[in-house]
Amino acid sequence: MAVKEAPPPGLLDSFSAPLWERLNLSGLRPQWIVKGQHRGYDWMVIELEHRATGLTAESGTDTTTVFVMRLPRKSKDWYLPPHRITSVQQACVDDQCVYVAALGRQPRVREWRHWLDTAADVADEVVRSEGSHTKQAHEHPGDHNTAGSEAGPSWNPHDGKWVVFWLFVMVPIAGVVFLSLLFDYSD
Repeated sequence: MAVKEAPPPGLLDSFSAPLWERLNLSGLRPQWIVKGQHRGYDWMVIELEHRATGLTAESGTDTTTVFVMRLPRKSKDWYLPPHRITSVQQACVDDQCVYVAALGRQPRVREWRHWLDTAADVADEVVRSEGSHTKQAHEHPGDHNTAGSEAGPSWNPHDGKWVVFWLFVMVPIAGVVFLSLLFDYSD
Protein backbone atom coordinates (compact mmCIF):
# COMPACT_ATOMS: atom_id res chain seq x y z
CA MET A 1 0.00 0.00 0.00
CA ALA A 2 1.30 3.44 -0.95
CA VAL A 3 1.93 5.88 1.89
CA LYS A 4 2.35 9.64 1.83
CA GLU A 5 5.83 10.65 2.98
CA ALA A 6 8.05 13.70 3.19
CA PRO A 7 10.14 14.36 0.07
CA PRO A 8 13.84 13.56 0.44
CA PRO A 9 16.33 16.44 0.13
CA GLY A 10 17.36 17.11 -3.47
CA LEU A 11 14.39 15.22 -4.91
CA LEU A 12 13.67 17.71 -7.70
CA ASP A 13 17.35 17.85 -8.71
CA SER A 14 17.48 14.08 -9.20
CA PHE A 15 15.52 14.25 -12.48
CA SER A 16 17.27 15.12 -15.74
CA ALA A 17 14.58 17.07 -17.67
CA PRO A 18 11.36 17.04 -15.65
CA LEU A 19 8.00 18.54 -16.53
CA TRP A 20 8.33 21.41 -14.06
CA GLU A 21 11.50 22.62 -15.83
CA ARG A 22 9.85 22.40 -19.24
CA LEU A 23 6.85 24.36 -17.96
CA ASN A 24 9.23 26.96 -16.48
CA LEU A 25 7.68 26.68 -13.02
CA SER A 26 9.49 28.66 -10.33
CA GLY A 27 9.53 28.73 -6.55
CA LEU A 28 9.29 24.93 -6.44
CA ARG A 29 8.62 23.21 -3.12
CA PRO A 30 7.65 19.55 -3.00
CA GLN A 31 5.03 19.07 -0.29
CA TRP A 32 4.90 15.26 -0.17
CA ILE A 33 5.46 12.17 -2.28
CA VAL A 34 3.80 8.79 -2.64
CA LYS A 35 5.59 5.82 -4.23
CA GLY A 36 4.33 2.53 -5.57
CA GLN A 37 4.16 0.17 -8.55
CA HIS A 38 1.58 0.11 -11.31
CA ARG A 39 1.50 -2.18 -14.37
CA GLY A 40 5.15 -3.12 -13.89
CA TYR A 41 6.46 0.44 -13.53
CA ASP A 42 7.72 2.18 -10.41
CA TRP A 43 5.83 5.42 -9.92
CA MET A 44 5.96 8.47 -7.73
CA VAL A 45 3.38 11.18 -7.19
CA ILE A 46 4.82 14.56 -6.22
CA GLU A 47 2.63 17.31 -4.80
CA LEU A 48 4.49 20.38 -6.02
CA GLU A 49 3.87 23.90 -4.80
CA HIS A 50 5.09 26.62 -7.18
CA ARG A 51 4.57 30.25 -8.12
CA ALA A 52 1.26 30.74 -9.85
CA THR A 53 1.22 30.96 -13.65
CA GLY A 54 -1.01 32.68 -16.17
CA LEU A 55 -3.68 35.07 -14.96
CA THR A 56 -3.33 33.83 -11.39
CA ALA A 57 0.35 34.82 -11.23
CA GLU A 58 -0.41 37.75 -8.93
CA SER A 59 -2.20 35.56 -6.40
CA GLY A 60 0.91 33.85 -5.04
CA THR A 61 1.27 30.11 -5.24
CA ASP A 62 -0.37 27.22 -6.98
CA THR A 63 -0.14 23.46 -6.49
CA THR A 64 0.27 20.79 -9.14
CA THR A 65 0.28 17.03 -8.65
CA VAL A 66 2.86 15.42 -10.94
CA PHE A 67 2.71 11.69 -11.77
CA VAL A 68 6.18 10.31 -12.50
CA MET A 69 6.57 6.85 -14.07
CA ARG A 70 10.12 5.42 -14.15
CA LEU A 71 11.03 3.78 -17.46
CA PRO A 72 12.71 0.33 -17.48
CA ARG A 73 16.14 1.71 -18.43
CA LYS A 74 17.92 4.97 -19.11
CA SER A 75 18.00 5.97 -22.80
CA LYS A 76 18.45 9.10 -24.90
CA ASP A 77 16.12 7.63 -27.57
CA TRP A 78 12.85 7.92 -25.65
CA TYR A 79 10.28 9.94 -27.57
CA LEU A 80 6.81 11.19 -26.67
CA PRO A 81 4.46 11.46 -29.66
CA PRO A 82 2.67 14.83 -29.86
CA HIS A 83 -0.81 13.24 -29.82
CA ARG A 84 -0.21 12.34 -26.15
CA ILE A 85 -0.29 16.03 -25.19
CA THR A 86 -3.63 17.73 -24.69
CA SER A 87 -4.71 21.14 -23.46
CA VAL A 88 -5.83 19.56 -20.19
CA GLN A 89 -2.83 17.35 -19.56
CA GLN A 90 0.86 18.14 -19.88
CA ALA A 91 3.24 15.27 -20.49
CA CYS A 92 6.91 14.84 -21.23
CA VAL A 93 9.65 12.25 -21.16
CA ASP A 94 13.32 12.53 -20.28
CA ASP A 95 16.03 9.88 -20.33
CA GLN A 96 14.49 7.81 -17.53
CA CYS A 97 10.95 9.00 -16.62
CA VAL A 98 7.55 9.89 -18.03
CA TYR A 99 5.81 12.87 -16.40
CA VAL A 100 2.07 13.57 -16.55
CA ALA A 101 0.23 16.42 -14.84
CA ALA A 102 -2.48 19.01 -15.23
CA LEU A 103 -1.01 22.41 -14.40
CA GLY A 104 -2.52 23.79 -11.21
CA ARG A 105 -4.60 20.68 -10.46
CA GLN A 106 -4.47 18.16 -7.64
CA PRO A 107 -6.55 15.13 -8.62
CA ARG A 108 -8.26 13.34 -5.78
CA VAL A 109 -6.81 10.01 -4.74
CA ARG A 110 -9.75 8.17 -6.31
CA GLU A 111 -8.70 9.69 -9.68
CA TRP A 112 -5.08 8.55 -9.34
CA ARG A 113 -5.73 5.21 -11.04
CA HIS A 114 -6.78 7.07 -14.19
CA TRP A 115 -3.66 9.27 -14.05
CA LEU A 116 -1.40 6.28 -13.37
CA ASP A 117 -3.01 4.38 -16.27
CA THR A 118 -2.40 7.40 -18.51
CA ALA A 119 1.24 7.59 -17.42
CA ALA A 120 1.65 3.81 -17.90
CA ASP A 121 0.07 4.01 -21.39
CA VAL A 122 2.50 6.78 -22.29
CA ALA A 123 5.40 4.76 -20.87
CA ASP A 124 4.31 1.70 -22.88
CA GLU A 125 4.19 3.77 -26.05
CA VAL A 126 7.55 5.40 -25.32
CA VAL A 127 9.19 2.00 -24.74
CA ARG A 128 7.54 0.49 -27.83
CA SER A 129 8.67 3.33 -30.10
CA GLU A 130 12.19 3.74 -28.71
CA GLY A 131 14.56 4.94 -31.41
CA SER A 132 11.92 5.03 -34.16
CA HIS A 133 11.85 8.84 -34.32
CA THR A 134 15.60 9.06 -34.96
CA LYS A 135 15.24 6.50 -37.75
CA GLN A 136 12.46 8.59 -39.34
CA ALA A 137 14.54 11.76 -39.02
CA HIS A 138 17.41 10.13 -40.94
CA GLU A 139 15.06 8.76 -43.63
CA HIS A 140 13.22 12.10 -44.11
CA PRO A 141 15.64 14.86 -43.04
CA GLY A 142 13.70 17.72 -44.71
CA ASP A 143 10.26 16.71 -43.46
CA HIS A 144 9.29 18.77 -40.41
CA ASN A 145 6.24 16.62 -39.69
CA THR A 146 8.21 13.52 -38.78
CA ALA A 147 8.37 12.43 -35.19
CA GLY A 148 12.08 13.16 -34.87
CA SER A 149 12.04 16.63 -36.33
CA GLU A 150 13.03 19.76 -34.49
CA ALA A 151 9.57 21.21 -35.17
CA GLY A 152 8.89 21.60 -31.48
CA PRO A 153 9.28 20.14 -28.03
CA SER A 154 7.36 17.07 -26.91
CA TRP A 155 5.36 18.95 -24.30
CA ASN A 156 2.68 21.57 -24.40
CA PRO A 157 2.13 24.00 -21.54
CA HIS A 158 -1.35 25.41 -21.89
CA ASP A 159 -3.28 27.72 -19.62
CA GLY A 160 -6.98 27.90 -20.47
CA LYS A 161 -7.33 31.16 -18.56
CA TRP A 162 -5.20 32.92 -21.19
CA VAL A 163 -7.44 31.56 -23.94
CA VAL A 164 -10.53 32.90 -22.20
CA PHE A 165 -8.81 36.25 -21.60
CA TRP A 166 -7.84 36.62 -25.27
CA LEU A 167 -11.32 35.59 -26.38
CA PHE A 168 -12.79 38.39 -24.29
CA VAL A 169 -10.32 40.83 -25.83
CA MET A 170 -10.21 39.66 -29.45
CA VAL A 171 -13.88 38.85 -30.10
CA PRO A 172 -15.07 42.41 -29.37
CA ILE A 173 -12.21 43.88 -31.40
CA ALA A 174 -13.03 41.59 -34.32
CA GLY A 175 -16.71 42.58 -34.02
CA VAL A 176 -15.86 46.28 -34.13
CA VAL A 177 -13.63 45.78 -37.18
CA PHE A 178 -16.34 43.75 -38.92
CA LEU A 179 -19.04 46.34 -38.21
CA SER A 180 -16.83 49.21 -39.36
CA LEU A 181 -16.06 47.36 -42.60
CA LEU A 182 -19.75 46.58 -43.04
CA PHE A 183 -20.72 50.27 -42.67
CA ASP A 184 -17.85 51.49 -44.87
CA TYR A 185 -18.57 49.10 -47.73
CA SER A 186 -22.37 49.12 -47.55
CA ASP A 187 -22.53 52.30 -49.66
